[in-house]
Amino acid sequence: MKKLVILLCASIAFFTACNIGEDGLPGDAFLRLNWSNEEPSYVDAGGAVPTSFKWDTYYKTRPGIYTINFEYEYEHSHSTVVVPYSVDIEIFEIEGEYGRTHGRDGRDADKDVFFDVMLFPDGEIDFTHEIVRRTEEDTNNSRNITKSAAIEEPVIVSEKTDSNGKYAIKYTIYRLPAYEK
Repeated sequence: MKKLVILLCASIAFFTACNIGEDGLPGDAFLRLNWSNEEPSYVDAGGAVPTSFKWDTYYKTRPGIYTINFEYEYEHSHSTVVVPYSVDIEIFEIEGEYGRTHGRDGRDADKDVFFDVMLFPDGEIDFTHEIVRRTEEDTNNSRNITKSAAIEEPVIVSEKTDSNGKYAIKYTIYRLPAYEK
């Protein structure tokens, strides 16, 4: 009988240890588009922000890779030349803690990520993100990573990755053929 009780207790301990709780919820991701020197004549943010977005305003977005298309117009010899650009950016969110043994749920993420994309008339961009704690106690420990890329002839595709610890930002810039409008 004593062996049966020990076997029963060991079985219960084993099966409750295998019961994994729910993963914690991820933090939120926000994206803000802005321009410098001159406003683009056309912008399509590829679903990262609403189609009728306002400049310099954060919008909640989802993780993924987004293609931002933008154009600048220039007057050239009695015609308008349109120079289009296309930029791929990757948005991420801070994951919540994984579920733990004995049915304990993981903690929700306590940080949100704020992304900024600054567009320049020569196709250059500044793509930055800042990780901000949801509580106001520890704002000094937030990370801020900045990476710039310039399009120079004859480069057609430029891919950049910048990482700091376990987080990384990756973007690709394409210079599309200019055309007359």
